[in-house]
Amino acid sequence: MIEVLVPRENVNDEVVIIQKLIIESGSEIKAGQLIMEIETSKTTIEVLAPEAGTIHFNVLEGEEVPVGEVLCQIFNDNADDLKQQNHDVTVDDNDTELVRYISKSASDAATKYGVDIAALPSQWISLRNVMTAAGVPVPAAPAIPNQNALPITGDIDAEKLDGLPTHVAQPLDLRKRAEIANLSVLGSGLRQSSIGISSPPLNKRLSQPIPLFAEGIADLVVYEASRLLKEFPLLNGFYSGNNSFSLYEEVHAGVSFDNNCNLKVLRIENSDRLELGVIQRTINGFLAKFEADENLSAELKPATFTVTDLAHTSADFMYPLLNGYQSLIIGIVRKDSNNKYQLIASFDHRVTEGLYVTRFLDILIRNISSHFSDSASGVASRRCYFCQKSMQEERSLGNRGFINITIESGEQVEICRNCFDGW
Repeated sequence: MIEVLVPRENVNDEVVIIQKLIIESGSEIKAGQLIMEIETSKTTIEVLAPEAGTIHFNVLEGEEVPVGEVLCQIFNDNADDLKQQNHDVTVDDNDTELVRYISKSASDAATKYGVDIAALPSQWISLRNVMTAAGVPVPAAPAIPNQNALPITGDIDAEKLDGLPTHVAQPLDLRKRAEIANLSVLGSGLRQSSIGISSPPLNKRLSQPIPLFAEGIADLVVYEASRLLKEFPLLNGFYSGNNSFSLYEEVHAGVSFDNNCNLKVLRIENSDRLELGVIQRTINGFLAKFEADENLSAELKPATFTVTDLAHTSADFMYPLLNGYQSLIIGIVRKDSNNKYQLIASFDHRVTEGLYVTRFLDILIRNISSHFSDSASGVASRRCYFCQKSMQEERSLGNRGFINITIESGEQVEICRNCFDGW
């Protein structure tokens, strides 16, 4: 008999997850046959049988198993040798001896739960057999995250989530958990990282904004980021503890206001559903009330992500700090007099990572640039106001270009033929 142990694939792993048992315990196997799949922090590994024989699993699908533990035992074909391993001899009604082969984990569980091994019908007794007989739930493989509501429990402060939409719980994978453990090995508890990306020179806007945004892009950042978060849901959530995170089902942008002695983050409801003109007027209204020191209790509800703007100052870098129950804050600074801006995204490293945020910022910069004329030709890198389809995509469909319309707010915008026909 030989034992197959959990391999150590990298130094950060202390456990693996049993993803799938390919065959049944008690089956005859060949050397080199695939017997199970396990998940490490880096990848999924296929475990092959080192020799032929009869296999007996010590683990269940979905279990977390420490590195170095026994995954399974493989018995050779010698019956006398088999009887020298873990077994239990019982006598049936015809006085016939029955040899039952039992794994150590199954034997321990039988003792714990008071299960009579002799009453089990199988010759090969696995942990699953014992747990089923004891009426103990058998762990299932990790489920694909669903959209069921997660009750607010544990370390989550329900009061601070007042007004936020329903969120859902999802387990962190082993790779992310190992990464978090590695970041915190010296007790630093590091959880936040930042990435900055600069825009090209932004010249004349295609649509004249209200005066507040004549020399800035905060309105465009809120507008485009809110829509883009549907494609990057990990940035519209928060770390909820116990190796899990939660995703918000709606998008509410928070806009930061500061007058040196008073800092407030005011929420724009369902910002991903609003037209640009509505977002501009909402922020303008927030600013007027903030400067007049009016009551802002209705606007102080928690947001799902935050935008903070220092483009009107001399700052050319900032390190935005994450707000509670968020995994993204976007800072804006002006890089130079050529109307180049830098967007700096701080994110929770326990929920996502740098490459994911970089992709988000690349697309965000591209979408913001589409609101400006091209510096070289004066021709706009145009996109449909509603669906964000590019001019190149519209032409590739055989259409001649975009259509100018006036929407309900009075703003003049360009839309594609499909959106025009639909509206």
